[in-house]
Amino acid sequence: MNYANVFKEEDKKKKESIERMKKYKLDRLTLLGINKICGSDQLDIFKKYGMTASMTDFSCIVGCKSASKKYYTSDRKNSSEWWTNTKVKNREVYSILGNGTLNSSFISNNCGVRPALVYPGDISNYYNIIKDSSGLDAILCGEYPQYLANSRTATVLERKYKENKLKTTGKYYTLPTKCGRDTKCLEYEYNGNKYIRICCDIGVYDGCIFSSGRWIVGDWYWVKVEPIVWFVESNIAVSKYILFSGIPFISGQYSIYREEKFDETDIGYFLINTFKKEIEMDKVQEYNVVEPKIQLKKEKQVEELTLSKAILEAKMEMREILGEEYSYILNETQEESFQKVKKMVL
Repeated sequence: MNYANVFKEEDKKKKESIERMKKYKLDRLTLLGINKICGSDQLDIFKKYGMTASMTDFSCIVGCKSASKKYYTSDRKNSSEWWTNTKVKNREVYSILGNGTLNSSFISNNCGVRPALVYPGDISNYYNIIKDSSGLDAILCGEYPQYLANSRTATVLERKYKENKLKTTGKYYTLPTKCGRDTKCLEYEYNGNKYIRICCDIGVYDGCIFSSGRWIVGDWYWVKVEPIVWFVESNIAVSKYILFSGIPFISGQYSIYREEKFDETDIGYFLINTFKKEIEMDKVQEYNVVEPKIQLKKEKQVEELTLSKAILEAKMEMREILGEEYSYILNETQEESFQKVKKMVL
């Protein structure tokens, strides 16, 4: 049997999956309406996890803030206010407060953004569904700056940066700042991970705290780029965390929000024209692997080995190397194992 043809066919299927994503899913990056969040058509995601959402360190740096009274998500992280796409009246839109209740907010105010994807069909047609630490079904799709690097790594990164010894990846992230600056943060690679260097210069907010427990001050920070976790249900995926802030829902003193024109709002435009490109959503991190049976001859004995079994063995080896701290990431991605299996059987 020509094993090269087997993997060639798998690569073809992967590319077809990517093209489906480009054609359908990327065009439906949006915010959820209150009907899906707390209305008659409420998703089970919010029934089980609640309507609170925690903010990432990156979202703090660009403007997101926690309430003066601390509220927490079901996984004990600080929660913050986030936008829906449902209009209250001309210049007001519903949001979800840090305590998980519905609120009416002026569209010129800053608020957290929790993106959502609406798929053309069941998400299981595009991804292998994994279990999040919360117990909910989830996928990994794309990557974005999220949490601060630990202090030791940040010290090394800052030193290497000043010595001009850090390698850039060629990618950058646009800061969604309320003042409209087109500020770019370069992405750097170090020790197998990716980071951005960002200055918090938008002022100190009361109650705005990092995951590390430090208050925002005017200083430089190193933020790690990490896979985005999306809760999934049927054909809808919603980000587990508030990923960014700092953008008015719609700008202009006399602007009127029309729900059918969400894409023309400040947030809608940023999501579609900037965010979706910079998270590299055309990079499939999970895809279904067809399992053709491969005949392996070992002396006079013929053994049947499926790709899934070989991948499982590769994952077990990788888990021993990386440790249990990263075990759930191994459950969420097959790409490295897939490449390892290629070398094993070719």
